[in-house]
Amino acid sequence: MIKKYSSSLMIILIAFIFSLHFTFTLLYNFPLNPISNKYNDSIQHYMNPLFKQNWKLFAPNPVSTNNILYIRGEYTDKNEELKKTEWVDASTPFNTIIHNNRLTPLRLVASMKSSLISEILNETTSDKDYLEKLNVSEDEDLIVLNRFSSNVLNEIHPNYKFLNVEKKIVVNVFPEYGKGKETEKNYEINLPTQPFQLPTT
Repeated sequence: MIKKYSSSLMIILIAFIFSLHFTFTLLYNFPLNPISNKYNDSIQHYMNPLFKQNWKLFAPNPVSTNNILYIRGEYTDKNEELKKTEWVDASTPFNTIIHNNRLTPLRLVASMKSSLISEILNETTSDKDYLEKLNVSEDEDLIVLNRFSSNVLNEIHPNYKFLNVEKKIVVNVFPEYGKGKETEKNYEINLPTQPFQLPTT
């Protein structure tokens, strides 16, 4: 009877220790949140130095920005007067479609667009004069992005006689948790204007 009681007590104790350990480990590895912030001292004392890790092991490059491509077209109206369309959000509608249907073929198009935007942002971050030094007519990223933008404008205004396409990337940097909205940043990167050009089939 005593052995059975001791075994049950040992199992309960081990289960409690494991539960406590995994709870502290999860809170330590999660991004900063209200619970881990409240018990931060206790978590740090338990995890350091034996169990020290970094939550970025599971997400080395967490998403910290929302990048939106805006486009507008320059066209001639019936009187041959030069006009421009309003700025069009060429990112959000695609994202909405993908969220509603993960199997949509537009997923590849949106992925391509996001990759091109990320590549351009990386280049402009490392070199502020990147766009000024760029040969717009030969840069593959800008050519593909321009064809995508031209196609979007053509879908919205199929009867317009477009001449040029203007593009800008609006970057919304998410605020850091616990530091308020003062860490939130929004900025724009204006891309070179390019001639209207639909994708080749």
